[in-house]
Amino acid sequence: MGSSILLIILNLIETVQSLNLYINLYFLAVIYFVSYYGIRQTEIYPKGLNVSTDIEPEGTMTPERNALVSATELEKYKEQLNLLMNDEKPYLDPELNLPKLADMIGISSHQLSYVINQGYGMNFFNYVNGYRIAKAKDLLKDKNYDHLTILAIAYESGFNSKTAFNNTFKKITSITPSTFKNT
Repeated sequence: MGSSILLIILNLIETVQSLNLYINLYFLAVIYFVSYYGIRQTEIYPKGLNVSTDIEPEGTMTPERNALVSATELEKYKEQLNLLMNDEKPYLDPELNLPKLADMIGISSHQLSYVINQGYGMNFFNYVNGYRIAKAKDLLKDKNYDHLTILAIAYESGFNSKTAFNNTFKKITSITPSTFKNT
């Protein structure tokens, strides 16, 4: 809006050649500011951008250079994640996703994904579903929950559909929830 008004005013008082120069300078400034503030976003570049040390010739990157967190931070975040999962049980929320869990720990979703991938050797969904299936197994074996259907146990464990629950349960345990309950 502001750029349109500025162009109208400049069009009235300037010649075509000088107006062309002003427009080019304006768009150059816009591109510069967008680039500058884009690089400063910590979600995109969590450790900043230092051109002299961050850009290396192709094929010279080492695994340590690609790490989003150090080895000590990785262990610290794993411990925080274990405490959170065992104490607050966020996996029971069917709407749980990577950004929500990352916010609970106080790190970026990129860092949490790295911690789960490197620290546990699995992706976010397999990690969370492992907790959900463990909860479901406890409920299926607990006599106090015999009155619940398989679907109700799926919901109590954090799943939002019976199909997802059955598929995940069978993938992890190699048997169906009904078979597990009856054994």
